[in-house]
Amino acid sequence: MTTLNAYTITWAIITPVNNKPTKADLKLINKSHANGGYSIAQTEIIRHFASKEAAVAAVKKISGLSKPHKVTFITDKQFGNCQYYEPFVTVATKKQLIETMVVI
Repeated sequence: MTTLNAYTITWAIITPVNNKPTKADLKLINKSHANGGYSIAQTEIIRHFASKEAAVAAVKKISGLSKPHKVTFITDKQFGNCQYYEPFVTVATKKQLIETMVVI
C-alpha cells in the first residue's frame, strides 16, 4: 500500500500562453482524462494527480487545443502555500519552471 503525502501529490497548472483558457479547451482537456476533474481557477486550469508520472502521462494525452498552453507541475505542499489572489505558478521553483511543458 502506498501512502500519499504532500510531496508526492502533484498539481498540473495549465496556463494559456496568452489570454484566458476557453471553454472548448477545457472540454478537450476533460475528455483527455478518463475521470475529468479539471477546473478553471483565475486564468489557469488545474488538476491534481497521485504522482508526477501520472500527471505527465495525462498531460501528454491532451491534443487539439485552440492555442498553446504551458503546463507546470507543483507539489501539493506548494499548492497549499498559494494565496487565493496570486497565480499558482508563483510558488514553483526554478527547476519546476525549467521543466514546464508546452501542449498544443
